[in-house]
Amino acid sequence: MKKYEKLYEDVFSDKKRECLVERKFVKNVNNLTWFNDLLGEYSSFLFDFIIKYEWMKSRSNEKSKFVSANSDFSFYCRSLCNFENKIFPSDLSRIVKSYIPDFFPRFFSDSPFDYKFPYKHNTLSMLLPVYKMEKYRMELLDICEKERFSYSEFLDYIINFISCYNYELGKTYYVLDCKAHIPYVRKW
Repeated sequence: MKKYEKLYEDVFSDKKRECLVERKFVKNVNNLTWFNDLLGEYSSFLFDFIIKYEWMKSRSNEKSKFVSANSDFSFYCRSLCNFENKIFPSDLSRIVKSYIPDFFPRFFSDSPFDYKFPYKHNTLSMLLPVYKMEKYRMELLDICEKERFSYSEFLDYIINFISCYNYELGKTYYVLDCKAHIPYVRKW
């Protein structure tokens, strides 16, 4: 993947605003540390839950004579686990599931209990904006991890990358779609 020099202005990260927000919400460092830890634990829990959930769901993919695999899994969840599996956030699950071949190539043959989130700095949020990029998403995530970008800095890095990439191609190939609740890159 080609690394482009910074040509486009920041849209999401703003140092002046960051200072103002920091004074407003973070009265002391303990609040920031506690809240960061809370969000990190939640992110890890969600990732772990989705991986194990998808692994269990994959066990029901063998069709029986009478009902579909999804029906078998729904029955299993409702009748034996007291859980309505349709309430699970399917968008986030679909996004995380799209990374399984990249993160865990032997997913279907290994135990899901051996899998952990593959980054130390990146959070689950970093996966969202690039999940539809078939070519460069893993490289962008690796850069984010190495440079220790904040989520806002990562979004600005992505904007610069796709803008330079499109310019080099001479056409719009990728765009950052901000119409959704969460910004993400998609093909034009």
